[in-house]
Amino acid sequence: MIRSIVTLGRLSAAVQSRRHTTTFLLSSLPILFYAAIRSNDLASGAVALGIGSSWSAAALAAYGLQSNRQLDSRLCLAGLGSATIYLGRLASFATISVIGAALLSTIVALLEPELSWSTLMIGLMLAIIPALSCGMLIGVLAPSELEATLVILAIFGIPFGLSLDSTAVKYTPGFGSRKYLADLGSSLEWGTHILHPLGISILAICLATVVWRRRSC
Repeated sequence: MIRSIVTLGRLSAAVQSRRHTTTFLLSSLPILFYAAIRSNDLASGAVALGIGSSWSAAALAAYGLQSNRQLDSRLCLAGLGSATIYLGRLASFATISVIGAALLSTIVALLEPELSWSTLMIGLMLAIIPALSCGMLIGVLAPSELEATLVILAIFGIPFGLSLDSTAVKYTPGFGSRKYLADLGSSLEWGTHILHPLGISILAICLATVVWRRRSC
């Protein structure tokens, strides 16, 4: 099963790499967010980087699942289990996101010596983990990429314009990351920064798994 997951993960990454325009846009989005906001202050730039990374990770998962629906159906008919397909997709998206987060952290840390690589990496991982999970859920629920894009915009875009003190923002997937990066990693709170994104991630993955198993194979 592990070999099948790894093979499927490689296949998923290869398919994504052939979508040149989508891959370029998703890769450049965090940097564009950062470049647009960084002139204000370091914290705002770091938060914008996290928001952009959330968008990219969620879109990667959602678009990746939707673009492979026909292929996944054929794999199911060929005898590959739905759990194996699901875990292979998730492993591929997670690997790509972690590599992207490491590269982004390195680039920004070189541009801004005041920001440490570890602070940026932790902040981006706090943003990416719940975003990937929500993206998987959006991918199995949304009928097309248009609806997926609108849902991603509502969940990860609109809260960016609201204050961190807003009650609504505290229930969004990106709250933990945004709070951590806004403080430039001065403290790591177990509840706000760890349990909040982890709880949302677990809930989203569980829901996505249930829907996936009902709709696949």
